[in-house]
Amino acid sequence: MNLVLETLYRQKTDFLESDFEKLFSVIRNRITNRSLLVLFTNFESVESLQREMAALKKMAKLPFAACWFL
Repeated sequence: MNLVLETLYRQKTDFLESDFEKLFSVIRNRITNRSLLVLFTNFESVESLQREMAALKKMAKLPFAACWFL
């Protein structure tokens, strides 16, 4: 777990807004087996969370186990 955390902390970003609708489309089409999806994200505001909530709810209904870390 420490290796995962260290790797995440070293990541560089250009601070663009995530496109959760695109993520939903990709995982719906590419993940065909039962899987565990771990999503590490940080919403800057309640408004940004609310904008993405519809896509997150659709992902939660997909037929694989999902674990969200918000």
